Amino acid sequence: MTSNKNANQIQGFTLVELLLAMTGVAILLVAVATTTIQLMNMYHKGITIKTINSAGREVGDMIKRDGLSAKGRDIVQVAPSDSGTGGLGRLCFGSYTYVWNTPENLRSRDASAGVVYDDDPSHSKIVFARVADPDGSLCKATRGQYPKVITKGAPMNAVEVLGDKDTGLAIHNISLTDLFVDSNSRAGYTIGYTLGTYEEDTYRNGIINSSDAQCLAQSEETNNYTFCAINQFAETIITERAS
Repeated sequence: MTSNKNANQIQGFTLVELLLAMTGVAILLVAVATTTIQLMNMYHKGITIKTINSAGREVGDMIKRDGLSAKGRDIVQVAPSDSGTGGLGRLCFGSYTYVWNTPENLRSRDASAGVVYDDDPSHSKIVFARVADPDGSLCKATRGQYPKVITKGAPMNAVEVLGDKDTGLAIHNISLTDLFVDSNSRAGYTIGYTLGTYEEDTYRNGIINSSDAQCLAQSEETNNYTFCAINQFAETIITERAS
């Protein structure tokens, strides 16, 4: 009789206790998941920034090498917005020239936006290429029009510095500032360039400018903050004495 009475007095958890326990576990799981997502986002953001900085240093090294081999005032820059360029920017060093399409043209689905490789059957757009240009002809306009034929094969042998369009990196701006010309006809320049990702809607107002070169904030609806990065670089170059 006593044994049956004790058995009847054994009780399990009440419904309220179960609900409280489940709520606590749910909160813990949400906290763990949120922390994991934040850590992954920080990791991918760091990788994106590292990629931009690494590419920026590589571009700077190439520009400096070509700039130091230039003669006198051989360095010329033509903005992609200038008339007659077809939207293709140019930075000429006398022997080699860098050409690039704007991010807007790269992400445009309009086949006529930007300049494509003339000898590429797939008509791929130029991202940021170094081409052989012995007399700097790509920076010389004829009747208001600059040359727009760029080839991967000879004689230009264009090489994409940032990889193809699928890498998602692009040149947003390049500037050339004259510093001096000395008595030996050597010239000094500062070449500034803005390098970043260019996925559509990644940037404020869809464009990059020197006063607001930043990604959309995480609070903005169309942001892709984790995979967005942009940085500005500069190289100072003193050319060789003009022959």
